[in-house]
This record gives sequence, C-alpha cells and structure tokens, in this order.
Amino acid sequence: MRALHLVFLMLLCGCARFDSWLQPEKTAAGASMPSAWARTGTSEDQTAADLESCRSQAGAVVARDRQIDTDIGSIDREYGDAPTLRAQMDEFGYQRRFEITVHDCMRKLGYGEARPPAPGATAPSGGGQPEAPPAQ
Repeated sequence: MRALHLVFLMLLCGCARFDSWLQPEKTAAGASMPSAWARTGTSEDQTAADLESCRSQAGAVVARDRQIDTDIGSIDREYGDAPTLRAQMDEFGYQRRFEITVHDCMRKLGYGEARPPAPGATAPSGGGQPEAPPAQ
C-alpha cells in the first residue's frame, strides 16, 4: 500500500511539471487567445459571420478527429482499465483542437485581438472565445 501511495505521489509531481500545456487561454504556439476579434474596415456582422465560419470549420475538424480516434480506439488498449481518464483526455484534446483551429482560421482571415471597449461602451457582438466543439 505504501508503494502505491509513493507511485501516486510521483505521478502527481510529474504532472505538475507539465502544466504549461494545460493553459486553455494559450494557443499551441503560446499566443494568447483573443477575447474578441477585430479587423480594420470590417462590420460586426461580417466579423460574426467569419467567426461562425471558422467555428464551423473547426467543428468539422474535430468531428473528423473524433471519428479517427473512434476507429483507432477499437483496437487501442493503451489505457486498459481507465476508460474515463481516456475520455477526459480525449475531450480536452478536442476542445484545444477546436480553439486552436478557430484561432488560426481567424488569423488567416486577417483578424487580430480587439482592443477592449472604452469605459461605458459595449463590447462588439460576434467577438469572443470560440464556442465548444459539438459533442458526439
């Protein structure tokens, strides 16, 4: 029993060293995820449409990845008796993939981080963090 506690403690300490990749507000390249998007000369409606298009593309990427993982999972026994852990890790990965795909798509369309509105002003509609990928 003491050995089991020691192993658990070692695993816990090991995980603490790799917390930088767990930060949801960062992209894979380490850039901050904008809280709102802006592009010079673009209306709020166009920004919202572009963001929705990027979310749709990201949803398709995540759906494809889920299907691939499902196919692989039918023969993969890496996690053995820990299906809940596997599901949680997969879901985290899908969420990150979705966020990064939306971020990259918006950057490719020429958008950047919107400046915060002046005190008393309202934030632009359509801006904001990517929504969660569709659950399967």
